[in-house]
Amino acid sequence: KIGLPDVFDGDKEKARTFINSLCLYIINKPHEFPTEEAKISFALSYIKMKKASRWQDQAVKQIVAGLRPFANWEKF
Repeated sequence: KIGLPDVFDGDKEKARTFINSLCLYIINKPHEFPTEEAKISFALSYIKMKKASRWQDQAVKQIVAGLRPFANWEKF
């Protein structure tokens, strides 16, 4: 069973582990992530605390405003 990713706080040393966890989860549950937006929204929901929360907040504000801060999952 694939577990949910840990919350990411912006620590660069943990970035690769966070991305790998996201990818494994999304790959194993394709029915839950039918669109690029679903993948990005899921990932953003696990970015919290410290510097990462400011970055996440800006991205969410853009999405809510109808903008696309990321062209696709790969660009995220």
